[in-house]
Formats: sequence, structure tokens, C-alpha cells
Amino acid sequence: FFKKYFLFIFFQLVTPIHIDLTPNFFVEAATTEVTITCVPDGTGVLAKEILLIEISKNGETPIVNVQPPSKLNYGPNDFQHFEAQGFINNSYVADSYLYLRIKYPTKDDAGAYTCVMSYLDSAGLLKQDRDKADLILHKGDNSSIEDKMDTLQKSLENLLDRVQEVERANQMLIAENRNQSQQLQDLREKGK
Repeated sequence: FFKKYFLFIFFQLVTPIHIDLTPNFFVEAATTEVTITCVPDGTGVLAKEILLIEISKNGETPIVNVQPPSKLNYGPNDFQHFEAQGFINNSYVADSYLYLRIKYPTKDDAGAYTCVMSYLDSAGLLKQDRDKADLILHKGDNSSIEDKMDTLQKSLENLLDRVQEVERANQMLIAENRNQSQQLQDLREKGK
């Protein structure tokens, strides 16, 4: 009489850092912002101290990083339409984060973004982990955009024509009002 025992061991893959792009695609001149979020994911067990969280583009161009005590440092390039917020809490590393907001993204902003976290593990060894995500430029139908622009242009021209008509009518009313005021003044002087 044999009993068979099976031992199942499940390994959970803990990614120490996680990157999220919201949305992960954009339409140039239509999308108002894209947010990139880097947060420790399961690092509470792995990290004793976070030294740096960084967002870079295409694996090499650093955009921004946060270092203790929550100091933001921007990379060497000019990213004027970017805004960042970051915080490192080594008392509870799961509260740490780095957010990057890209306002009105352009085709130059499309590409692979990497979130890097450098930290000391529980044994005091320096570790570096990364996660990647792609920001995709969605190329809409240019003819529909051109049609909309033509429609907007025609609507604007029509509106300007109507404004000019109202202005002419207003000028005529002002002139008529002056004429009537003068006639009233003349009648008052004759009546005296």
C-alpha cells in the first residue's frame, strides 16, 4: 500500500519595480497628457533602502530621478513639457514612487521607457532592477484631421463674417441714434 505525495512548489516572481503608462498610446495634438508611474512592487521584502528611482527613455536618456530625501533631478536634455513628482520612504519602501507627466506629447516622446530602481537588499548588497514599457504614437487618419481642420477654418470664416455684419449693423444704429439725438435737440431748441 503506497501513498504518493506530491509536493507542489509555486514560485512567485516578484518584480521589484513596476512601470505603468497611462495611456500607453497617444495621438499627437489630441492627447493632453501621458502619465508614467514607477513604483516598487513587492520590494518591501527585497529592499532595505532605496537609493534611486529613475525614468529614462530608450534605455539611455535619463529624464528624471528621485533620491533620498525625495530630491528630484532632471536629466541633461530639455524636457520642458514634463512634470515630475517623486518620494522615497525607506521606512516603508512600498510608499515610494516616481511619477512623470508628459504634457501634450509629440512624436519625439514615443519610444521605450525604462524605470530603474537602485537599492540595498536585506543583506546590504547593491541591487538594480528595471521594468520597461512602450509609449506608442497612434497615427490617426490624416485625411479626417485635414477635413476637420477645413471645417473649422470655414466655421471660423463664417463666424468672422457674422461678427463683421453685427459690427456694421451696430455702427448704423449708433449713427441713427446720433441723428435722432440731434433731431430731438433741434426740436427742444425750437420749442423754447
